[in-house]
Amino acid sequence: MTVFAIRHRVLTAAACVLVGATLSACTDAASKARADSLAAELASVNAQRDSLQGVMSSSSAEKDRALSQVVEATKFAEEVDVELRKVRGLTSKVSVNKTDESGKTEAADAQKDILNRLAQMRQRLTARQAQITAMLDTMKSLRADSGATASLLADLNARLATREKEIIAFQDEIKALRTQNATLTAEKATLTDTVKAMDVRENKVFYIVANRRTLLADGIVTEEGGSRGLLIVKLGKTLVPARTLDESRFTAGDRRQTLTIALPRADRPYRIVSRHDVGLIDVAAFVTGANNNDDCTWTLGGGVTSRDDRGQALAAMLQAGGAIPCEIGGKLSCVTALARSPVATLTEADVVGPISRPLRQPRRSRFNKAIAKYVSEDHDWATVAAAAYTVSSYVSAEGERAREITYPLVQNVDQATQLAAIAIYDSHEALPISIPVSAAFQR
Repeated sequence: MTVFAIRHRVLTAAACVLVGATLSACTDAASKARADSLAAELASVNAQRDSLQGVMSSSSAEKDRALSQVVEATKFAEEVDVELRKVRGLTSKVSVNKTDESGKTEAADAQKDILNRLAQMRQRLTARQAQITAMLDTMKSLRADSGATASLLADLNARLATREKEIIAFQDEIKALRTQNATLTAEKATLTDTVKAMDVRENKVFYIVANRRTLLADGIVTEEGGSRGLLIVKLGKTLVPARTLDESRFTAGDRRQTLTIALPRADRPYRIVSRHDVGLIDVAAFVTGANNNDDCTWTLGGGVTSRDDRGQALAAMLQAGGAIPCEIGGKLSCVTALARSPVATLTEADVVGPISRPLRQPRRSRFNKAIAKYVSEDHDWATVAAAAYTVSSYVSAEGERAREITYPLVQNVDQATQLAAIAIYDSHEALPISIPVSAAFQR
């Protein structure tokens, strides 16, 4: 609008100058010069007019370009607005103002609204960038942890592979052991049956009780030995079992259970017929020991096999009854630890030589504290120690001297302790006294 106003004022001034020049030309020469000057000015003004028209043309083109740019900017703004409206949480606060016909107020508000939403997006982007940065740091940490975890996993896999190999080896070993166990179980069952059968066979005994004439008639016993006299009669014959015997004619029994044998007639004397000389055994001494065991309620239990030494087995059995084996007068006998009644009285006339009487047993043989070891059923038949038994009077006089005594065939703690106490007193008894006597006393 400013360009159009300038153009109208220039045309008006040029027209006035032209009219004035024409009127003055008729009057004087000075006016002519003035007219030339005005013509020149007119030409200059025309040139300016043409220049202004060119400027106006270029301004119009620029205006068109500007309007095109405004239209494009408006479209872009509308597209941006559409896209911004799609963002959650960004709402437009612009409303249409009907009183503003030019739309300047609505455009300004729209621009402010777009800028406001762009600012909000920038804030969100900044927050998201911070979150992304934190997530990247977390990812880096996780990558590091992942590397350590991968190493740990590889190590665990290697260990697992080793364990699997070991498990396979163990499984093979278990299979082999199970096979061996099955074999051993079968062998054990066989051995158990064999042992039971052997046990029954070894403890099975046969006996028969009858008079001499019946036994000879039935071929159970026979007479052997002896010598012929003048009347061609054998003298000194010995009654012994026959060489061949029929077991069906005997009464069978288990020597572990058959402890007594009923005799047909208690008023008749009986003797044992055996190929072994029973006269070489001091039966009375063993009967005395058995009666003492009954009085003390002592028992014997355990195992003795044919592989054990017979002398040691006899000593262990007698030890359980408080006795020791010995030989008296060429007979197998035993001495039981018990009080005895006098069997004879010696006088000075009966003694024919010096009496040998040791003062006491040597110190190394004496002890005053005994720890008895016995076989305990409560401990799965293991050999365990009983509480120590001490004789305080001996300890005061000699100082404590302890000894362990094992009773392999004793299964009662009280019996073991009583036997240990007897052993202490036996170790302090005087040694046997040797007294030479006359032949008359011996008779």
